[in-house]
Amino acid sequence: MPAFIQKESGGFADNAVGHGSQAILEVAERLFAAEPDWIVFFREIMGLDGIVRRTYQTPDSLMRFECSTEYARIREMLDALRQKQQEKSPVREAQRVVTVRMPMSLHETLKAEAQEMNVSINKLCISKLLKLLDENACRDLVPEEHIE
Repeated sequence: MPAFIQKESGGFADNAVGHGSQAILEVAERLFAAEPDWIVFFREIMGLDGIVRRTYQTPDSLMRFECSTEYARIREMLDALRQKQQEKSPVREAQRVVTVRMPMSLHETLKAEAQEMNVSINKLCISKLLKLLDENACRDLVPEEHIE
């Protein structure tokens, strides 16, 4: 377990599991203060083995957390780290390649949008995927009769 998640008396992340969203936010703030790569932050906080998924193990509890103010703050930290590292050195974590088939018109639209924003198509698509995942998680919590 990384040092920023530990207390001298034991693993902070293990203690946070019983304390919920506020404890997760505290761990995230401690890690954010260390200015890690955004991928390290994502992996340790929101990844499959991160503190969020260890704390909220059911889909319902995870979706509820993802609509909380604590989660919104964690996303702000993640976005800030991603923004800050655009000019920094390459990412250290191993990367995977996903091939996506799409209509040429969609590709051209993404290409133009990326050029306008002065980012790569890859960075634009990662941003859009992360945003879509957040929106879907919160939308799933709203009962259908409340959707207009």
